[in-house]
Amino acid sequence: MVEENQAANNANDTNGGQQYRYTGELKNVFIAGAWGLIGLILVAAYWPNLTERMKFFVGTLWVLVTAFAVIAQVVIYRKQWAVMEDGLKRSDASIDLSKQSIAFAEQSAIYAQRAYVVAKIRDIGERDETLQFRLRIENSGNTPANDVVVFFSYGLRNKSPHDKAPDSEIVVYDSGFTETERLGLIAPNGSYQVISTPEISAIAPGPVLTDEYKRFESGELAYYCWGRIVYEDIFNKKRHTDFCFLQSIAHPNGYPCQYGNSAM
Repeated sequence: MVEENQAANNANDTNGGQQYRYTGELKNVFIAGAWGLIGLILVAAYWPNLTERMKFFVGTLWVLVTAFAVIAQVVIYRKQWAVMEDGLKRSDASIDLSKQSIAFAEQSAIYAQRAYVVAKIRDIGERDETLQFRLRIENSGNTPANDVVVFFSYGLRNKSPHDKAPDSEIVVYDSGFTETERLGLIAPNGSYQVISTPEISAIAPGPVLTDEYKRFESGELAYYCWGRIVYEDIFNKKRHTDFCFLQSIAHPNGYPCQYGNSAM
């Protein structure tokens, strides 16, 4: 609002300057006309022949009046043109402002009505028997989400699949996904479907997995599930949501990772 008021003040200052300039020009025309008339009277007064004096005075007066009338008309037309030009500029500014307002209103309507598909932890496997995430893929928006596909991966890891690069603010992540679930359409207002990661046995015959589970129990490893939900809203806009969850000794019921949860 401060910038708009400043712009209005600048416009008023400019218009006032133009008004003063054109008023001054018109005043100068009248002053010049008055001096021209005085000069004509003086010349005619000393003209030796009375008959020729009257002809000279009338003829020259007519030319003088016509000339200064034309000059005054030009000044007036210039003033009118400046006013029209200023009006056109104001109209263009109003049109641009209206376009911006319409675009903002349209974008706001899209944000208010579009689909928002997110992943939430519904529940987990029995930690003493299996490691597993069951995820609720929910549309919390006000319109349906079309062609919903979930790409994801899972497994025991010693670090998150999403993390900042060393000495950088850039988040790097594992982009490869091993699993795909096609969910089709999800209705709006909290409607959802459930997907599950394959089970990993916590107690299994084989030294490799048993060793991994020991590392899980010690807190060295955590069980991760991460992926991307891809869908299309009713405005024919492709959207995606990234998710990343972990289950660990510190978070036995599952917890969002520090990075990797975002929506576009």
